[in-house]
Amino acid sequence: MKKIIISIQFIIIFLFFILLKKYFWVEEIFLLFIFPIVLIFIISAPIIFTIKIFKKINLKKVINNSFVGASLLQVFLCLFILWSISPRVYSKNQVSNDIDNAMVLMEDIHPNLYSTIDKTSLANIIDSLKYTMPQEVTDVEVYKTFGSIISNIKDGHTTLDMDNYLKRGSILFRKVLPCNFRIIGDKIYILKNYYIRRNIPIGSEVLTINNKPAAQCLDEISQLISYETMSFRDAWLQLPIIWGMWNNFKDFNITYRTPNNIIESVTASTGLLANISYLWDLTGKFGTENYRFEILTGNIGYINLKAFNDLDHFKTFLKSTFDIIKKNEVDNLIIDIRKSGGGSSLVLEELMQYISPIEYATFDTSLIKISKHLILENSLDTTIFKQGALFDEEPAKIALGENPLRFDGSCYVLTSGYSFSTASDFAAMVRCLNLGKIIGSETGGRTTSFGSPTNIPLPETEIIISVSRKKFVNVCGVESQLGIIPDIIIENTIEDDINGIDSVLDFTILLIKKSQQ
Repeated sequence: MKKIIISIQFIIIFLFFILLKKYFWVEEIFLLFIFPIVLIFIISAPIIFTIKIFKKINLKKVINNSFVGASLLQVFLCLFILWSISPRVYSKNQVSNDIDNAMVLMEDIHPNLYSTIDKTSLANIIDSLKYTMPQEVTDVEVYKTFGSIISNIKDGHTTLDMDNYLKRGSILFRKVLPCNFRIIGDKIYILKNYYIRRNIPIGSEVLTINNKPAAQCLDEISQLISYETMSFRDAWLQLPIIWGMWNNFKDFNITYRTPNNIIESVTASTGLLANISYLWDLTGKFGTENYRFEILTGNIGYINLKAFNDLDHFKTFLKSTFDIIKKNEVDNLIIDIRKSGGGSSLVLEELMQYISPIEYATFDTSLIKISKHLILENSLDTTIFKQGALFDEEPAKIALGENPLRFDGSCYVLTSGYSFSTASDFAAMVRCLNLGKIIGSETGGRTTSFGSPTNIPLPETEIIISVSRKKFVNVCGVESQLGIIPDIIIENTIEDDINGIDSVLDFTILLIKKSQQ
């Protein structure tokens, strides 16, 4: 039996290397091979130990059976990975039909689909894409085709959903960018490494990717994503998955200039371990650190707010946080939304109950499009709600409830281009109600924006598109193509990134200390 098990293991590891070497580094293939064995023995060890207390067992037989179970799990894992990353192929007619389906839906649902591009121009772009489309289209090219259409709408809430990659788990196994980028103008710099074999020095300037100049790469990839402000685009392009899509999930050939002015090249992409590390950072440790509080030196409160979500958990977090603030007599509070892409307005309203001394409204204006989709979804009376009309929801002011923990000190809000949607709305409320100073860079969300999207799967390709249903004007807002401009504009330099310095936070702390003198 022992020889059979050893032979099976040799066959399986051989198959792993043959079938998966195209997608993973050697060390990652070895870890994938070992993982089922370790998992089976972690699960079986306490069971074996418990059974052994009560009766005698044949340990050798149990170990052999465990290896058999691990072998089956190894085969399943290998097959799952191959299934997960295998391309889905659609016909030209399927993709063309779904483009037409998407346009009908967006024209029906969106409050003003052609606010940044006229209908004729967008139709010409679509006709060109259909004409040049091959007879068979992979799922990656389908996403890029739809991205080329939706990017022209310039609405950060009208986007393509990555659900097809998430639900199959392929986001873990795809080759994506081996680092995080920092975009400044038409230049690209290395912000963080995810490549496990060789690190590109932090702060290096990317000169070319796949022999294309950095500025050309930025121009090409900008045509695949929907963004409202350049600051939001630059923040959005820090995400490696977007670059992976642009590069058809292949290896990247990157030429860069190090901070020491040495020009070097590397061919690389992230594999399994790097993808997990990237997702860990992006999701705030898989959602475990969407909000965090600490007291900094000088008795300064600091809330790092990465997402306005999970209302019940957030209520508990706020109560605990502001209880600590009150007990420690904290007079200065920093709220950092530089990594917050938004969330629920209900969560925002809960936060306002702790920092606003007066009643407030989340928006000046909230208009919802009475679409055919909305009428059918909610069984609306069409004698009252006319299809195609914009219905004014007339946002009411929200009264303050009794709250003994309400903060009455000085508030400082840190913003960046990644501060989008509800995060940008929060910055607007702080500005309008004069709740504190805003420090950092322009928010990614505009003062006038579209949002409250609905998600709809397309029938042929099953791609999910998110389409804005409402038009919003922030409190004290005006019709503008800009985000919230901070009271004090400051952001990290490349030198700060190289040295691991957070100059925005350091500046704010220094500002507070000067005010205390």
